[in-house]
Amino acid sequence: MHISHIDIHLAGDGYVVVPAGAPLPCELAKALGELRFGWSQEVGGAVRLSAWRGIRADIDACGYAIISGDDFAALLAWPVVCVRRPEVGRRLAA
Repeated sequence: MHISHIDIHLAGDGYVVVPAGAPLPCELAKALGELRFGWSQEVGGAVRLSAWRGIRADIDACGYAIISGDDFAALLAWPVVCVRRPEVGRRLAA
């Protein structure tokens, strides 16, 4: 299954990631305590990151992924590609 959007739920010090619109398993909510819906976002450029491949493997295996705050921050730091480098010495208007 192709995942283009994900829902992020807040769980204490970490996050639970599921495909957009997917319900959270009841046993997960019981095990983690209070889960709060955070937001939805496109997967976008994250599919190229090794962190996303691990999250995707967890989602494929059990329908969700539990990740730490540090891992989640890395997931949000998508690679940025420089489209055009400014010319050296070129002044920009203020």
